[in-house]
Amino acid sequence: MKQIFAKTVALVCAVMLVLVMFVGCGEGIKPCEHEYVNGVCTKCEKVCTHEAYDNGVCTECNIVCKHKTYANGICAECGRVCTHQAYVNGVCTVCKIVCEHEMYENGACAECGTPCPHEKYEDGKCVTCGAEEYIEPEKPEPHYDYAPHLSEKLPRIDITSETFLEDATRYVPSYDNDNPANNIDWQYHTCTVTVSECEEEYALSEIAAGVKVRGNWTTTYPKKPFRIKFDKKQSMLGLNDGAKCKSWVLLADYKDISLERNSVAFYLGQQIFGSDGYYCSDYRQVELYLNGQYWGVYLLAEQQQVNENRIAITEPDDIEKGYQGTDIGYFIEFDGYYNLEAYSERFSCNYNYLDQNSWSSSPLTLRNGYTVYPNQFGFTIKSDVYFDEGNEANCAQKHFIKNYTWNLYKLCYEAVYNHIYYQFNEGHTALVPYTPVTGNPVEETVSKVIDIRSLVDTYIMNEIVCDFDIEWSSFLMDVDFGPNAKDNLLRFEAPWDFDSAFGLRYACENATGLYAANKNNPWLLIFINEDWFWNQVKEKWQEMNEANVQADALQYLKALEEMYSTEYYTDRNFAKWGFVINGESTWEIQQFKGHGDAAKHLYNWLRTRFSYLDSVWNS
Repeated sequence: MKQIFAKTVALVCAVMLVLVMFVGCGEGIKPCEHEYVNGVCTKCEKVCTHEAYDNGVCTECNIVCKHKTYANGICAECGRVCTHQAYVNGVCTVCKIVCEHEMYENGACAECGTPCPHEKYEDGKCVTCGAEEYIEPEKPEPHYDYAPHLSEKLPRIDITSETFLEDATRYVPSYDNDNPANNIDWQYHTCTVTVSECEEEYALSEIAAGVKVRGNWTTTYPKKPFRIKFDKKQSMLGLNDGAKCKSWVLLADYKDISLERNSVAFYLGQQIFGSDGYYCSDYRQVELYLNGQYWGVYLLAEQQQVNENRIAITEPDDIEKGYQGTDIGYFIEFDGYYNLEAYSERFSCNYNYLDQNSWSSSPLTLRNGYTVYPNQFGFTIKSDVYFDEGNEANCAQKHFIKNYTWNLYKLCYEAVYNHIYYQFNEGHTALVPYTPVTGNPVEETVSKVIDIRSLVDTYIMNEIVCDFDIEWSSFLMDVDFGPNAKDNLLRFEAPWDFDSAFGLRYACENATGLYAANKNNPWLLIFINEDWFWNQVKEKWQEMNEANVQADALQYLKALEEMYSTEYYTDRNFAKWGFVINGESTWEIQQFKGHGDAAKHLYNWLRTRFSYLDSVWNS
């Protein structure tokens, strides 16, 4: 059996040898054509040796190199150079090579994004990346030295005009916020102005001027507010250190039966804003006579306008007559009445950081944690802008400030809510990335575009007075791009219109709780939850306490009552106009029987308000 098996094996081997020899004499055996899947031939199961690569792909089996091992940024297997697509702290996450930071853009390595350490500055710029040195804004030395204009007798202003009395007494049934064509277009009437019963140096006699009714809803009241425009610049009763200006206003304070809200608000404004070098209207209570007829107690104040003694920014005519370039100053108002203004003098900002043309705004977080969406988009341009006649729609100055306002808000919103940082390009027409150089990137970024101290003052002012209109209008700001501008910071100043404040309406009527921090004004809310901003508010409040601002404001109210309450307010003003309580007032105020009740309520409300804010900001 074994012999048979051996013979069979031998025979098979011989046959195979013959076949090999026969084939070898012809074409031979074809090598496998290797169809690879994942580096293994599906025909002969040969494993590819990956001996040659092209751009990280094996030239034989087309498998992509896994680049598991790198040496100096080069794959040890295929020789491909690492693309360094992701870095952490300047180290490539793939090959571990350290970035050499050969080029910087906007203060960060253009390749790996690592911020420049800014170890050395020369001529105000980093020697490594060229970034401008950040210098923390200097805090002004505060000067709480404002003294209100008080005199034993109220000064007398006489306005004499042949035609004005008809407008002054005109019945206006309502005011249309949406259609300006339905409202009266008040015009100036020629008049003369005389000032008497005052300090001798302030007396005026028949100075040529124009006078008109001013205001929005206040024009519907029988006692109307007025604006005086002198033919030549003129000082008035020593206001603003005797500054000479053409335009002045007379506020009627008709719905404020204390007659003291605007007065004490301007007193606070002079102390809060004025102490830091910002503008706030000066003021003085007077008695007004029209064509010899007694017209009541009015508050003489300054017109909110661009002027070297008021909002001191560059006007187009400062550069050349009718100048249309955009490198000028802009004085603008957050204004719900903006649609009543000329097309070239109004614009809107939607507060949507992603899309300037969206109909919706981006959410903001109140101090109490709730969310709101800004819904008052309007702005009025209160400074002069120019355009070619018949080409109002293409007013370059209007379009510039509109675009700037949106971009600035986007810059602030991105910094606060998304921790993405920008700065303006040289022309202030667009945003470019910015890499902060300090440990407080939000404050650093926004301080390059906003005068933060002015916003702190504005917030404190509005948190004190609890103005019902804070979400709607009379919220003013300015910025200057003129050739001689001291900076290009957006500045908040010129506080205005407080006859609905201090608990008159249903707005913080009990004088406690945070008010402005929880109202839908985007400019007050954008930083309201930032610790650095809140700390600056506390510092300013404590500084005011040390200067006795709060205590002096209460004393000022007492002085008004002692000097003017009986003779001027009750016996004269209310004798003419009656003790009429506006229907907007709270139920408590509507129960008052006379001026004394109203004055006492205002005093107690403000004292309670100060006490509450002490509990918040003195801790």
